[in-house]
Amino acid sequence: MTQRVVMYYPERGDPKLGQPYSADLMPLEFLHILSPALEHDFEFDIIDSMVEPDPMGKLWEKLEGAFAFASTCIVGYQVADGASVAEQVRSKYPDLPMIWGGWFPSVAPELYLSRDLANAVCLGQGEVTFTEWLLAIRNGTPVDEVAGLALWRDGKLFHTPKRDLVALDDLPPPAFDLIDVEKYLDVQESQASTAKVRYRFPDPPGYSMQKPYRAVSYFSSYGCPEPCTFCCSPLVTDRRWKALDAEVLVDRIVELKKIYPFDVVRFQDANFGVHEKRVKRFCELLIERDLNIHWNATIEVETIVRYSDETLDLMRDSGCHMMWVGAEAAAAETQEYIRKGIQQGNVDIAMRRMWERNIKIGLFWIIGYPDETPASMRETLTLAAEMKTLYPTCTSEVLLYRPLPGTVSGEHAERNGYEMPLSFDTWGGMVEYKFENKTYESLPDDIKRDYHRYTYLVPWFDGLVKGRSPYHRFLKWMAGYRLRNHRYAWTVEFKLYDLGKRFMQSLGLKRRPQLAARAAGVAVEGTSHNVREA
Repeated sequence: MTQRVVMYYPERGDPKLGQPYSADLMPLEFLHILSPALEHDFEFDIIDSMVEPDPMGKLWEKLEGAFAFASTCIVGYQVADGASVAEQVRSKYPDLPMIWGGWFPSVAPELYLSRDLANAVCLGQGEVTFTEWLLAIRNGTPVDEVAGLALWRDGKLFHTPKRDLVALDDLPPPAFDLIDVEKYLDVQESQASTAKVRYRFPDPPGYSMQKPYRAVSYFSSYGCPEPCTFCCSPLVTDRRWKALDAEVLVDRIVELKKIYPFDVVRFQDANFGVHEKRVKRFCELLIERDLNIHWNATIEVETIVRYSDETLDLMRDSGCHMMWVGAEAAAAETQEYIRKGIQQGNVDIAMRRMWERNIKIGLFWIIGYPDETPASMRETLTLAAEMKTLYPTCTSEVLLYRPLPGTVSGEHAERNGYEMPLSFDTWGGMVEYKFENKTYESLPDDIKRDYHRYTYLVPWFDGLVKGRSPYHRFLKWMAGYRLRNHRYAWTVEFKLYDLGKRFMQSLGLKRRPQLAARAAGVAVEGTSHNVREA
C-alpha cells in the first residue's frame, strides 16, 4: 500500500502586510528531498500558499488518512506560520508522525522537539535522511538508527549518528512534477504589473514590467566552504560543498526548459561560484546549446577577484544578468572577526569587473556585530554608499546584525547578554534582518540616524519613488549628493517633501507613493527591504 505524506510549505511573509513574494521562489527544498522517497512508493501532497488560495482548507483535506506530516522553514515569518500550523496539526492528529527540516530547525531542533511539534528534526542535507525516516516509520524499526536526526529522549535532545554529505550527482533530480509549475508562472505574470513584490529580482535585459520574464528556481549545489562567524552554514554543513557536475546541471536545465519554457533560472545555492572550472564549463555549455536564457546566483567578492577575465566574459555571454554578494563589513578588523577574508579594496575591484560586463551586483553589508565599534559601522556605511553611487544599477544594502543559534558570533552575543528567543512568534518577526532588537537598541544614536537616512535615500537615488515634478528630480539629485558625500544630517528638503505629501493625503488629493520601477527587493516611502535569505 502506498503511503501519502503531506508537505506544508509555510507562508513566506505575513499575508496581513499585503506584500506578495516573488513566485519564482518555488518549494525547492521539498522537490529535492522527495525525489529519493518516490522510489519507495510514497506519495506526496505539497501545499504552498504561493499558488494555493486556501492552504489550510487544502491541508485539512489532505491530512485525512495521511501517513506523515513534514515542513521546513528559514528565519522569518515562515517560523511562526509553520509552528502555528504544526500546533493545529498535532492537536487534531496527535499520533501523526511529524518531521521538520531546513536551516532554522537544523540549528534550533529543541524548539520543535520539546514542544512536541516534531517527532524528529532532519539536520542539514535531507534527501537520504528523510527517506530513511519514512522507511523506518513504515517498517516499524527504530528511528534512532537513522543517521542525521535530532530526537527527544527522556526530556533531552538526542542526536543520532552524523550523516555525511551526499554528492548531488548521486541523487535523483528534483521532482518538479510534484508541483504545478505553470501555476507559479501564472502568478509571476499576475505580479508583473506591480513593483511591490518581495524578493523579485531586477529584470534581465529585454524584459520589463510590460514584458515580464518567466523564471524557475534551482539548486545546483549544497553547502558552503566559507567560515563566516555570523552564519549557521558552518554548523549545518561543516563547511562542506557538494555541487552538480556542469554537464549534469545543464542537461537537467535543458530537460526542464522543454517541459516548462522559461526565460530565467534563479539559482538558490548558498554559494554558486565556489569552483571556477565548473562555472566556466556551465557557461560554455549554455552557449553551445544555445539555451538563450538568463540566470542569477550567489558568489563571493574574493571569488570574483580571483576569476579569470575569460570566465567572467563567459558568464556575461551565457546570460548571467545578476550575482548576489555578501561583503558584510568594510573595516579590516571586522572582516577578521567575521572570518570573511575580503581584502581591503577588493569589493571595488569585484564590483568594477562585473560592472564592466553589465552584470549587476546585489551587495549586502551588516552592521552591529557583537562589540563592533562605531568607527567600523561608520566605515561600512561609507563604503556601502560609495559602491552604490559608483555603480548605480547595482544594489548596496545595509542590514542589521541578527544573532542566530549555533553561530560563533551568536554565542558571542549571548556572552554579552543577548537572549536567544524561545518563541516561534519572535523568530517569525525577525524578517529580513530589519526588526527592533537588541542590536538596533545598542547602536549609537548617530549610527541609527545615518543607517535610517541611508535606507531612505537609496530609493530616491535609484529613481524608484514615482514623480515627475522638478522637486522630485531635485530630490533624486540630492539623494546622490548626500550618499556620495555622506551628508546625512539636516535632510530638510526630504522633510519638506514628507510634510507636503502627508498634507496632500490628508486632503485626499494625493495617493500614497508607488514605485516607478522594479528593483532588487522593495523600496517604498524610503524603506528598502533586502532580498537575502537566512
